[in-house]
Amino acid sequence: MALVLHAGNTNKNAFKALIVGEYSGIKVDLVKDFEMGVSNKAPEFLKMNPLGKVPVLETPEGAIFESNAIARYVASLTENSPLLGCSAIDKAHIDQWIDFSAMEVDANILRWFIPRIGFAPYVPQAEEHAVTSLKRALDALNTHLASNTFLVGHAVTLADIIMTCNLVLGFSKVMTSTFTKDFPHIERYFWTMVNQPNIKKVLGEVKQTDSVPPVQAAQKPGAAKPKTEAKKEVKKEAPKPKAKEEVADLEEEAPKPKAKNALDLLPPSKMVLDDWKRLYSNTKKNFREVAIGGFWEMFDPEGYSLWFCDYKYNDENLVSFVTMNKVGGFLQRMDLARKYAFGKMLIIGNEPPYKLKGLWIFRGPDVPQFIIDECYDMELYEWTKVDLSDEAQKERVNQMIEDAEPFEGEALLDANFYSENLEDKVVVITGASSGIGEQIAYEYAKRGANLVLVARREFRLWGISNNARLLGAKHVMFIAADVVKEDDCRRFIDQTIDLHGRGMARPLLYNRGIFSIEYELGKQAVDHLVNTASLGHTFFFEEAADTSVFPHMMDINFWGNVYPTFVALPYLKQSNGRIIVNASVESWLPMPRMSLYAAAKAAVINFYETLRFELGDEVGITIATHGWIGSELAGGKLMLEDRAAEMQWREEREAPVNGGHVEEFAKMIVSGACKRQPYVKLPSWYDIFFVYKVFAPKVLAWTFRLLFATKGSPKRITTSQFGTGRPLLETSSPRKQLIGPLTFSPLPLQHQMKNE
Repeated sequence: MALVLHAGNTNKNAFKALIVGEYSGIKVDLVKDFEMGVSNKAPEFLKMNPLGKVPVLETPEGAIFESNAIARYVASLTENSPLLGCSAIDKAHIDQWIDFSAMEVDANILRWFIPRIGFAPYVPQAEEHAVTSLKRALDALNTHLASNTFLVGHAVTLADIIMTCNLVLGFSKVMTSTFTKDFPHIERYFWTMVNQPNIKKVLGEVKQTDSVPPVQAAQKPGAAKPKTEAKKEVKKEAPKPKAKEEVADLEEEAPKPKAKNALDLLPPSKMVLDDWKRLYSNTKKNFREVAIGGFWEMFDPEGYSLWFCDYKYNDENLVSFVTMNKVGGFLQRMDLARKYAFGKMLIIGNEPPYKLKGLWIFRGPDVPQFIIDECYDMELYEWTKVDLSDEAQKERVNQMIEDAEPFEGEALLDANFYSENLEDKVVVITGASSGIGEQIAYEYAKRGANLVLVARREFRLWGISNNARLLGAKHVMFIAADVVKEDDCRRFIDQTIDLHGRGMARPLLYNRGIFSIEYELGKQAVDHLVNTASLGHTFFFEEAADTSVFPHMMDINFWGNVYPTFVALPYLKQSNGRIIVNASVESWLPMPRMSLYAAAKAAVINFYETLRFELGDEVGITIATHGWIGSELAGGKLMLEDRAAEMQWREEREAPVNGGHVEEFAKMIVSGACKRQPYVKLPSWYDIFFVYKVFAPKVLAWTFRLLFATKGSPKRITTSQFGTGRPLLETSSPRKQLIGPLTFSPLPLQHQMKNE
């Protein structure tokens, strides 16, 4: 049986095996009339490659897929083939350049070319990153070829064949002579290779493109491919395919529209699950009356069903944190059902063995089959449908929603709400070198996220990154940058994409086809952007001696939020991600000595409120409004000892009054973001100020002047003249600091974790 290659006649990945066959004297037959979307979906083809991708090589010993593996197999049929190297080091170098060709050259060429012809969403920032990455790879290749005719040794090897096939697409589609002139050794190498007789026999004449193709609108999945005129031409040389036809033939056809979930086909329900989730998350007072009462008003027994679940193997739950991890893992694996479900999981008991019980709301009358199939935890629980005619069962539902304690006569160890799974998500945090930004980083770390920490004080970020790793962060990168500089913002977002870009930065594995690439491009690269960088001041406006500092307040407090958001937005939209912004109660509550700060924070809130309307459901926004929370800068550490017009640069706001722990607020922010809450606020008793502002503004103003603004003389005033406000300003809540600013050893944290 001859070797039969299943692929179209314009597939650059198929060219690899055909060229190897020419060099090795091995006949490789290319199937005739291969049609993407038809031939590769036939049952006999799917037996060879269940994914339906091309090329596939049919051999007497069985089928092989993945083009590099196919080419290597064909070369290996010749004993001691020089294409594979003659020594161990040559073989390793050949594999090295094959990997480099696939991951650094081919990947970036495709990321540049594919969106321009409409096969994937076009994002200018992604293209810029692709071109930059390609230039970096070509620069390395050019340096190597400056002193080498071929990639390995002094003759053509498999590495050269694969590199040439990958470069063909670049030279013929996007890499103009203007682009390649900076890489003269690559130009010499490429034209030498494509004119080798064995290569030219397969590729034919290769011409370099004169221009980069214009951007076309992205095709919808399953869009019909344009009919080709190729059959009308009668030429000895195969007709040049159109750009989209050639790319479509790289590996697989356009995917058909994704089949709808069976739950989407159910009759409409009067219950909107997201409305219930918002009510649950946002109700802080009178929970039973407001949230639970609202639940029963919303609940539609025709469209949804309620289920109790009880863990079958409670005798195994002997260690509290292991039991908590078990519940956390279950909730994470249930993430696939988020659109159709809501769940509460309770861990019951003060002493082991702990009991696991849960309450779940599912779309439809039964537990959805796709959840049973995909989430293996389901079989570990006993599932019982709630009988809505039984008042005792309904009361049990109420208690589980409410986290009532004791529950069924036992203490409640923990309760978990089915919120966003942050494991492996990419989170960028600005102002992360201290205060609220630092504590938010720790909260994300506990949830297994990948962190990118940004601040001006790089020396602080080193210790914080170590803490975050100890707390569970999958990966931590820290970057020194100034958020008021757009170029700095682009730099740290680009570095994030380069490292974590699940699609935009490094979407491709060996020979991934065009539509696999489109799928990868749709994956997220930035999931959460957390803006916490702030600048505070403590002076009366009329006492300002140097107005040049005024713009700095808007820069850090306003533009320091806008620029990171602007740069990260395309990547957040890719992931349906979320922006979390650290605002302040001063945006609506008058606070003497903080007029510019209050104005900037008011601008921030209005900016994000407007952006929320513009983005709709594409990107969520959580606005965190805090009062006076404890921090390392509280208690007057950076406050002025006289009221001269000075300001201190900082990456968190000051915390003059005992309002709450910074750790508590950080936990609330991350929890609220995971629950898609539009607002997070601490402390809750600040609501009373808003009531006074509306109904008794003079009383509120008089109180604040009395407490905080005993002004005295308009001249420079000493500490003794601060009056009744000064003692309050010196009060702050304590803050538990894991590692001091200059002590980077993780030992204190390890000791603390052990003690806890």
